[in-house]
Amino acid sequence: MVKTKGQLKSSTSKSTKHATTKDKSNHKGIKNACISNLAQDIFGNELKSFGMSELDSEDALAFYKKNQILHLKGVDGRTSGMDVLCKFHKQNPSALENTWTVENAGNLSENSITVDNFLNLKGITKTNAFSNCYVSTILQDSKTSVNEFLSNFPFDRPPCTSAWPKYQHSLPLWLFMGRHLSKGGKGDGKNGSLTGRPEHTDSVSHDGTWHYQISGKKHWYVRPLEGSDEWKLGGNIPKLNLNITKKNESEASHLSNSMRIVCEPGDILIINTRLWWHRTELPFTDNAQDRISMSFARDFYCNEVSLPGKINPNIPIKENENDNDNEEVDEKFTNIDGIYAQANVKKGQVVLRESEMPDCSLPRSNDPNCEIGELDNGEGYLAALRDIVAGEFLSVAPSDDESDDESDDDGECEDEFVSESEEDETDGGF
Repeated sequence: MVKTKGQLKSSTSKSTKHATTKDKSNHKGIKNACISNLAQDIFGNELKSFGMSELDSEDALAFYKKNQILHLKGVDGRTSGMDVLCKFHKQNPSALENTWTVENAGNLSENSITVDNFLNLKGITKTNAFSNCYVSTILQDSKTSVNEFLSNFPFDRPPCTSAWPKYQHSLPLWLFMGRHLSKGGKGDGKNGSLTGRPEHTDSVSHDGTWHYQISGKKHWYVRPLEGSDEWKLGGNIPKLNLNITKKNESEASHLSNSMRIVCEPGDILIINTRLWWHRTELPFTDNAQDRISMSFARDFYCNEVSLPGKINPNIPIKENENDNDNEEVDEKFTNIDGIYAQANVKKGQVVLRESEMPDCSLPRSNDPNCEIGELDNGEGYLAALRDIVAGEFLSVAPSDDESDDESDDDGECEDEFVSESEEDETDGGF
């Protein structure tokens, strides 16, 4: 079974490195106060974070089920991700290469950013401009290789999920890596950061993804997908109350209408990428371990945290409750750009207005399910050409200047997908 992740893609604890020494009774009171304060469904410029052991499993489950996002601050274990990756690549050369994807070529040519070239950058100096790029890959060919990689790090699942009922991972492990040295020049972000893929949601059926930041920092920018039936039926659509003041006015366009999350080494971010628009940026990595930002991610299923309107609630749950709850679900993923319907849409209905569209590629198809139009106020919109089922990717017809005789390289896909950059100005803005 092949699943599709939108555009990006950067556990029972195996150690006690993240434990605190606070008095247990006092700690419990602090924890409950934190939960109570965030029960307002209001989020500010940055997502509230919790210490790794600040929430017990029950409270973590309740918070995540309500908001479909949770940020845990950790302790940097100082494991060299590059050392692990170099060793892993020597033993499993094809594992990284099969799904190697350049998210942002930075100041390099995309063709030059191979696995071998990237890993050979470990000894780079600050004066070497051959530095800036952002890449991803997926380990999914072997359960043994995934477990081998995970054995180098403190967790194979977030500690707060230890008591979540019937918690299961899918097999794939996502890796996100980027190097952004100041001598290599500023990136394409508003503050000189190196951007990942444009804002997007992911077409997936699982209940969330947890990201572990190995080294460096990663800035996330997220906002809830307000039109989703899952939020509506779940009774809780998170509200963002972004306070743009003179103090942070220089970042106003950077913050836009999104909430920021700063992930540092040892942090875990648990997020339902189906319900939160998201994009990431890498600040300079000069002072990061190995001068690199690196993180890994795993998708999980857990019916207890699903909202009532979940599109595909039927997942493979083990019949025997004594089975290992961390056993992997057999899935495989690929990196494909796209936008999909979050709810059933009737023919003729407006699917998205231009103001609601993320800054991402719009798929082209010879059998489109949408068309582009313009409202009386000049705003563009995407309307359904036929009934669209929740979870189906949205597409429009090729523009007039696109060749009609193009075909897919592998000959296995009926649709032709062309990036937004190839559109004419009339269809622009999406």
